[in-house]
Amino acid sequence: MNFDVVVIGGGFGGLIAASLLAQEGQKVAVIEQHNKPGGFASHFKRNGYNFEVAVHLLDGPSKNNFRSEIFEFLGIEDNIDFISIPNFFGVHLSSGMVEVPANIPLATQTLMERFPHEKGGIATFFKAMELISDQFVDFLRRDLPIRLSDPLFGVFYPDFKDLSHVTIAEYVYSLVKNNDLRWILMANLGFYYHDLNFPASAYLVNQANYFNGGVRYVRGGVQNIASYLVRHIEEMGGKVFLKSKAEQVLREGSKVSGVQYRKVAGPNREAEVLRSKYVIVNAAIPYFYKHLLNQVEPSNSAIFPKGSSESISATTLYLGLKKPFHELTEASFFNFYREKTPFYFGNSKPQGRDFSLVDYSVVDSSFKKTGKFTADVVFLDRKDHWIKAQQAGLYKEKKENVIQELRNWFYKLNPDFNENIDILELGTPCTVEKFTNNSDGAIYGFNASTMDLDTYCERLRLKFVPDDPNIENLYFASAWSSCQSISGVTVAGYQAARAILEKEGQTLNL
Repeated sequence: MNFDVVVIGGGFGGLIAASLLAQEGQKVAVIEQHNKPGGFASHFKRNGYNFEVAVHLLDGPSKNNFRSEIFEFLGIEDNIDFISIPNFFGVHLSSGMVEVPANIPLATQTLMERFPHEKGGIATFFKAMELISDQFVDFLRRDLPIRLSDPLFGVFYPDFKDLSHVTIAEYVYSLVKNNDLRWILMANLGFYYHDLNFPASAYLVNQANYFNGGVRYVRGGVQNIASYLVRHIEEMGGKVFLKSKAEQVLREGSKVSGVQYRKVAGPNREAEVLRSKYVIVNAAIPYFYKHLLNQVEPSNSAIFPKGSSESISATTLYLGLKKPFHELTEASFFNFYREKTPFYFGNSKPQGRDFSLVDYSVVDSSFKKTGKFTADVVFLDRKDHWIKAQQAGLYKEKKENVIQELRNWFYKLNPDFNENIDILELGTPCTVEKFTNNSDGAIYGFNASTMDLDTYCERLRLKFVPDDPNIENLYFASAWSSCQSISGVTVAGYQAARAILEKEGQTLNL
């Protein structure tokens, strides 16, 4: 079969790229090894319970969030039932829970009332967030790249430059003295990065999308967006091959010419070929080069920065409950806890975060109809913690120990809590690697701290071309080529689609 573009991987970035290209008249095929699309933006079922794999909430529409424009352009806003959530998250202090509204004026007011002696620092924090968000969106839309070291960068984007050389910990610690407030301001750092050395500018830009656009959840689960995109691709003449695994990218000289793939289920599992002019990779870049191109890595480029390594991973406990979590103990939709446990993965200032818990029944009433309530407990983790247990034959025992530690914590919250657990399942970094092929179970693509800040920023620019300079017509669209989160991989999908259409003399008119 012949196509204009073949996309390897049906994760969110790949689906966005394929949808944009199909909508612009390109004949597109998507190859996805699992039985459902979406990657991290999908769900799985156990005993009647519907669990989100990894995407727990989305930022809402705002003037500085390019993802909003893509969602509108592809019809997602009109075809998906989004539920607005008034509070961004709840932080559980020893004195009780503090819920932070998903709105800058309301969040400012809430925190100033709670910490009246820190009003100046709170005001400065949110003011900087707005300034940097405005400057970053201009940078995002630049036609040509510009380096942080360029004197003009400071002229065009003064606040963004100043806070790009300061870590979020250094910045917050300079603004406020109260440790509880410091933690609140950095509570969801784990959305983006694994320690407090993340640049303040990058953290504030990401936070601004939620505080300016609000927070939302997809009624019925984020899988609905991925499934909609598949329908959209096929309605536009494209084809999505599920339960199909790409085995090799075919080349003629220095150009790609198609993809060899094989069905992973069903009677016919012979290797087949999809011919195409372009190939987009929505997969872990290290895995792709090693297994589909049979080379260790490409030449040094923004796609595969020299010296880069994989990001942190995560461990998730999926809970199926007889009652909603918030009926068993005080909770918001998204929650952060400071409980120190043996599995805590820390750093030099561990008060920055511990673990999070999502209680979906707080906002989605559909859980009440089924009586199947779910919650996820998530903490950042590393695969090597689990590999050592595997090598010693103690992997299952380690999982059971982690589950028991969490059960002990649940008991502290409510002595009757464990009686309301119907099922539970623990996913580790090894689980992430198994189902995504992300080396080391990476959840953010490359570790941002192993690439220079200029490279990190350039990968976010809308006109960044995510290609390999040595292989013509090969492009990338995932967190590995841009950055993490639904907004990040949406931009990644746009970058790949825009680059191909531009080469074909077409323009994406958003």
